[in-house]
Amino acid sequence: IGRMRKEIKSKKKGKTVKAVAMLLALALGLCSCGINDHLAETLPMEGLYQGDPMVDVPASLEDAGSDQEAEAPEGKTDEASADKANSPEVPQNSSTDSSNDVEETAQKDTAQDGPWSITVTPNTADYTAEDGALIFSFRSDILTVYNSKDPDAAARVQQVVDKLSLQPEEALEMAKEMYDDSKKNNYEFYPNSSEQTYSMVQTNGYLSIIVDSYEYTGGAHGLPFEYCRVFGLDGSRLTLSDLFIDVEAARAKISEEVERQIEEQKKEDPDNMFFDGYEEYLPQLLDDESATWYLSPDGLTVISNPYILAAYAAGTLTFTIPKDMDLGWKLQVYGK
Repeated sequence: IGRMRKEIKSKKKGKTVKAVAMLLALALGLCSCGINDHLAETLPMEGLYQGDPMVDVPASLEDAGSDQEAEAPEGKTDEASADKANSPEVPQNSSTDSSNDVEETAQKDTAQDGPWSITVTPNTADYTAEDGALIFSFRSDILTVYNSKDPDAAARVQQVVDKLSLQPEEALEMAKEMYDDSKKNNYEFYPNSSEQTYSMVQTNGYLSIIVDSYEYTGGAHGLPFEYCRVFGLDGSRLTLSDLFIDVEAARAKISEEVERQIEEQKKEDPDNMFFDGYEEYLPQLLDDESATWYLSPDGLTVISNPYILAAYAAGTLTFTIPKDMDLGWKLQVYGK
């Protein structure tokens, strides 16, 4: 784990922390399951589970799908969601009459008034091997963004979030190989899974999309990972450089505040799970590539995923920098 943390820190620009986190989840699974170096040929996929109860449907990844569309807010069209629902690349949930689906689709931020809203359409599929065993569960919800005052701003955000969509092919192939190897070498196989869901926060017209991912590839547990995309009033994506006059000075102040909050927690709980020398890894929380921060009504909120500052059991940690702290704001997100 220590080596992984150092690798995370030393990743070159353009490599995200999320990719390393996924590798860590794989490493945990491989160690636990004892998979050898010579994985066998992949199993042909003949079963596709969609909905409940489980059924075997002879279908390939390319032709599995549905025409289900997301229900848009009243008075708005949902063309982007419809296009995604008809895409052959990701199997869609075949359920067309589910109250749970409707509830989840109608997600909207209600904590603060603002022009932004989203719909989140569940998009799930379970895959089985030839013998009917479940080998992989997949979820990558379909996110559609709206702005009641500026549709062009919503379109700009949509272009960004569309690229965040999770695809099942690579993880599915890995699960098939692992299952095949477990059968040949007589060890227990645990179905793999990949999930990605979304939530939103809007603050004085600024939009933050929080992406909540989870990967399980065997072993004691999977690995959750959160990251964010933050957008301005016109829908353009924002980095820390866009927010602050002196971004390095702002990063230093934010890191100091996070460290202060951690030290307070350590005083209250001597058995805390923070790593020794966690201070070395604070800059990772403020990297524009990993983007584990967002704008909340109370201030800039920083996310620490498992294994960055603390042990897995500590969970995903958040630290909110008070909005009245002098960080040298270039954009007046919280007023003057």
